[in-house]
Amino acid sequence: MQPMPRLRFTQAVGFKRGRYERFADIDPTTLRQDPATLLFSVGTVDRAGQPLPIANWSYHGSAAYTQPVGRFALEAAADYSYRDVLPSFLGPAFALPERWIANATLTLSPAGGGWSIGVYGRNIFDTGYDLTRNYFLPNARIASPGRPASYGVRVTASF
Repeated sequence: MQPMPRLRFTQAVGFKRGRYERFADIDPTTLRQDPATLLFSVGTVDRAGQPLPIANWSYHGSAAYTQPVGRFALEAAADYSYRDVLPSFLGPAFALPERWIANATLTLSPAGGGWSIGVYGRNIFDTGYDLTRNYFLPNARIASPGRPASYGVRVTASF
């Protein structure tokens, strides 16, 4: 959407929901080792009819404004995203809370294009979040953290 010259917006909202039709999940509480054969066995849990562990709501958007500066264009842009709580079958400790992430850029380029130089910030409010949470051993909770705030300079060229 471009409500006025040099200003652009994009917005998207999503909602998803689902249930398992058929799903036999492993039940780790039933893990047993046969002392005679040393083989392991495990039972299952029927998840049919249960909701899928997915984030229901998501929202994404961006805003950019380009200002001519002599023979150049200076663009200020920001984008942002929201993701609802991501539940887990492993329990509330493994659910991922909702999160907002915001990024920003400031880019200078010649009016005809060809190259650009800019500064950027990712996760500019330094939102702490995990991408995943899981476990591989009893009482060993493991998480993969999301990207912390980062800033930099970017130079591009087209040939």
